Amino acid sequence: MKTSEFTELKQTVRQLSPNQKKQLEEMLAKPKDISLIIKRLDAKLTKCPHYGADELQKWGISGNRQRYRCKSCKKTCNGLTGTVLNGMHYQDKWDAYIETMLQGTFLRQAAAECG
Repeated sequence: MKTSEFTELKQTVRQLSPNQKKQLEEMLAKPKDISLIIKRLDAKLTKCPHYGADELQKWGISGNRQRYRCKSCKKTCNGLTGTVLNGMHYQDKWDAYIETMLQGTFLRQAAAECG
């Protein structure tokens, strides 16, 4: 975004009603849909996260996610390998859990709400 466009955007935001500002703030505070993040990580996987080689071959599906195998080091990986999301379970509940944590909910209460 150009500087002039950003300045215009800031001026527009100043003209919003308090309710509209609150809605905008809530929208900006929410993380993107976690499934979208995972799709982007999957798409970025072009090299072996273990060895760095760029010869990956499809190696089955695990948990509805494509796995790959490095032809050089023979290790398997997916788009989450090497990220903080690697090894986490219950991906279908991540969005709800993140939402409760951003609201300041205590850990046990957030876990109870998300099932």
